[in-house]
Amino acid sequence: MKLSILMPSNRITPGACGRILQACSWACDDIEVVVRDNSGDLEKRRLLRSARGPNRRIVIADPCDAHTNFVETQKLARGDFVFFLGDDDTAFDRGVARVAALAGEVAADPSVSGVTGTYLLELSEGSQVASYRNVGSGDPVARVDSYVGYQGPNLIFYSAIRREVASSAWAFMDAAPLKMPFHDQLLSLICLLSGRFVDAGRLIFLYNTGNWDTAATSAATDLRIYAAAGLDPASRQLHWLVCAMEGAWLAMFSPFSASYSFEQRQAMASRWFDVMLRRFAGDRGQSFGSGLTPQATKLCEKWLARAPNFDLAELLDDVSGFFAIFAPDKADSYRAFWKSMAPASARSAAPDRA
Repeated sequence: MKLSILMPSNRITPGACGRILQACSWACDDIEVVVRDNSGDLEKRRLLRSARGPNRRIVIADPCDAHTNFVETQKLARGDFVFFLGDDDTAFDRGVARVAALAGEVAADPSVSGVTGTYLLELSEGSQVASYRNVGSGDPVARVDSYVGYQGPNLIFYSAIRREVASSAWAFMDAAPLKMPFHDQLLSLICLLSGRFVDAGRLIFLYNTGNWDTAATSAATDLRIYAAAGLDPASRQLHWLVCAMEGAWLAMFSPFSASYSFEQRQAMASRWFDVMLRRFAGDRGQSFGSGLTPQATKLCEKWLARAPNFDLAELLDDVSGFFAIFAPDKADSYRAFWKSMAPASARSAAPDRA
């Protein structure tokens, strides 16, 4: 099996059901379609059961959170590559066929981490066509630079990913003690560190930005995720700063970057940190009604004043110290998780700009 189309679904609208049925139409010898529905809606379940057939698997699951639905859906995949599709998004018939064909061509090439293409974005202000410039490079620094240099939604997340790479990325992030709203970006970073992405050369996916369509809806969605993780709303003030730190730490010290030279790892960490710090600088003025806003603001001001130099170990201690104000056990687990990746010499002082 070359490609698994994976649809973790919860919506019960006619549109969502129609998109699921369209995806089921792509099933063939090279493509399997796996739908895992956790809505609990009886009418939807009756409709989905009627769609079962060769290479079309419909799984009726108990209600669960979105993260669990994604993870459990991925476990069902049998294809060489997996392609996640939300039930509010869709893909293009010929694009899916091309992705499956490329998946078969590159399956034996371990340097290839995934298959991407051109995307149609549905935004509140209109439609856009987007693609990445250089994620097909054999140079990991060029791939990371292309990814963070694109100012738009995370399209790597909606590419076809080699199943082993996707499984490793999800397992790593699932082990993180705190689930952050930006962890889809770290998942994509792991995929880029793991290999290059070939381009299908055509439209493959129509992406509805939904809960991340505007700054206000993005912040509201983020706050729900922080609350689910047991974190104070003031954590949202540190959003891009923590994303900068976690991504740079991952590029420097994780097993996914271990095969690269120190210079390559430092270049990727610096580029990631610089871009996320700019996002942080543009986003830091928001307040979310927390009693810890003064402490969060003080931490923000400290690290903006330190730019462009940074010390990852010190930043990790500062972020963990902030979390410890309201969740000491979570803070200890968080600090230990990230520090466990680094060599002993780096746990107390990481190199400047890395």
